[in-house]
Formats: sequence, C-alpha cells, structure tokens
Amino acid sequence: MSSRSEPRKHSRGAVATEAALVTPLLLLIVFGIIEMASLMRDNAALESLAEQGVRAAAAHADAYAADDEAPGFARYAADAVAEAKSAIPKGTIAELWVYRPNQGGYPCTAAEDDAGCAPREGDDNRSWTCAADCLRFDWNSSTHRFDLVSGSWPSTDWPSTDCPAAGDEVGVYLRAEHSFFATPLLRPTGIRNNAVLSFGDAGDALCGQGGLR
Repeated sequence: MSSRSEPRKHSRGAVATEAALVTPLLLLIVFGIIEMASLMRDNAALESLAEQGVRAAAAHADAYAADDEAPGFARYAADAVAEAKSAIPKGTIAELWVYRPNQGGYPCTAAEDDAGCAPREGDDNRSWTCAADCLRFDWNSSTHRFDLVSGSWPSTDWPSTDCPAAGDEVGVYLRAEHSFFATPLLRPTGIRNNAVLSFGDAGDALCGQGGLR
C-alpha cells in the first residue's frame, strides 16, 4: 500500500511546487496588463482634453483680455478643459499651456531681435518650454478651474491686433501625473499630450476653425 501512495505524494508535491513558481509570474503579468491599460486610458483622456481645449481656443480667436497679455481664447481653452468630462482627474493635470506653435507643433522661442514669436519656418525648437507667446495655467482645486500663473501673448504679435490672421495656429499642451495602482513599487510617471489647430481662413473679422494635426 505504501509503495502505491508514494507516487501520488510526489505528484502532489510537484504540482504544489509548480503552482508556487507559476502563480507569482501570472499575477505579475495580470497586474502589468492592468497598469498598462490604466496608463493608456489616461493618455487617451489627456489627448481628448487637449483637443477640446484647442477647439475652444480656435472658436474664440478674436477674444482678447483687457490687459492685452492674456488672450481670451486662452481662457476659453482652459475653461473647456476644466469643464470637460474625462476619465483622468483634473487634479492630476500639473500644467496646461496655450501657446503659439512653430512648424513642428512645439512652442515658439523668442527671436533675438523681436519680443514676439520667431517665424514658424525659422524656429526649429523641439523642446517643451513655455517661452514666447505662451501662457501657463495651473489647476486650482478650490475653484475647480485653471488659473493663469505665467506667460504672455500680446495681441501686438499678430498681424492684426484684433484677431489672428488666416493660417495662424494655436496649440494646447497638457502634462499630468499618472499614479500606478502598485504605488509602493512604482513611482508616478508623467504623461503629456498636445493638439494644434489652425484658426482657419475666415479672415480677421471672424476667425474660423481649421483642422487638427
């Protein structure tokens, strides 16, 4: 009887050993899939918010604030992002920029001989730096809206002081902090997205919308 039961005992022991080795690996794969799906969800949500913000900016291209430093279309963009329904909590958005893009879609840099934005075709900036013709907003958890904290975009930088000309563009950049479920093991990572939209060909009196790129 004992000789017959020994193979069964060895078999059970082997199964238990294999389960102990495989189970942690399977759990790691499952949690990795969950974390990756969560990261992709937040990235897609951020992309959608950037597109909603830049559409709002382009739709109000002729709106300028009284101080002529913060264009009204920038406030419309920030408010559109704040009010939009999204899977990503607004409090995780660290920065929101409304900027004048160069040919590559990045923020322009100031020309040495001009206080405004360098010509698009001559500006090869490829970094995310809020410099000339760029306004930065931060999330205010008390008011649940984005507050302007720095930057300027004077209307004098446009060919017309009333409204951007046909072919001019506006960009919205968002940077957020994504927290993983396994917080003790994984640090939060930054995710960012941007959208650029042409003001359109309607002229100075009424700025229309163009196409996203």
